[in-house]
Amino acid sequence: MIPLRNVLLLSTLLSVAWIGGEARADGYLDEFHPYQTYWAAGWALGVPTAALRSQWVDAPGVQGADVAARVGVLGRLAVGIAGSWDWFDRSYPPATIETPDFTFTGPVYRRISATTAKLTVHYYLTKSSIQPFLGVGVGIAWLSFKRQASLLDQTEGATCLTVAPEAGLLFTVAPRIGLSLAGRYTWTQGEVFGVKNPSWVNVIFGLAYFL
Repeated sequence: MIPLRNVLLLSTLLSVAWIGGEARADGYLDEFHPYQTYWAAGWALGVPTAALRSQWVDAPGVQGADVAARVGVLGRLAVGIAGSWDWFDRSYPPATIETPDFTFTGPVYRRISATTAKLTVHYYLTKSSIQPFLGVGVGIAWLSFKRQASLLDQTEGATCLTVAPEAGLLFTVAPRIGLSLAGRYTWTQGEVFGVKNPSWVNVIFGLAYFL
C-alpha cells in the first residue's frame, strides 16, 4: 500500500506541473512568468507605399523574413531586438533611359533589397491565450536599389535610420508555443535614385517560442 504522505506529495507535484502548464498556455508574460524571453521567426509579405510605390516598384514582395527576440521587463511590457529582410522586384515595358554618355532603350527591371536591424518595445494588452499587442522598432536600414535596361545596369544604396510601428495578435496554441499575426509600417530616412524616404507595409506570419 502506498503511504498517504507519498500520495499527497505526488498529487501536489502533479498539481503544480499542471498549473504551470496551464499558465504557460495562457499567454506570454503571464502572472507566473513575467520575465519570459520570446524568440520568433516568420514570413513577411511586403507592399510598397508612398514614393516607393509611385516612383520605383508598385508590386508586392512575397520574399521576406522577420526574426525577433524579446524579454519581459515590467508587467506586460517587453524590450528586445529584431531584424527583417524584404525583397521587391518587377519588370516594366520598354523605356528609354538617357545618361551623359549613352541612351538605352529596352525593358526595365527594378528591384529593392531592404535589411533592417532594430531595438524594439512591445506592450501586450492582455495576459490571455489571445494577446493583442502594440510595438515600435527603431534602428538602421540598409537599402539596395537596382535598375536595368538593356545593357545599362545601375545599382545604388543607402544606410539610414528606420522607424517601424506595428500592431498584431499573439495566439498561444500550446505551452511555450505561439503563432503571431502582425502588421508593420516601415519608414526609412534614406534617398535612393531620387526616391525619398522609401517605406512599405508588411503582413507578418510568425512562430514564437517562450522560454
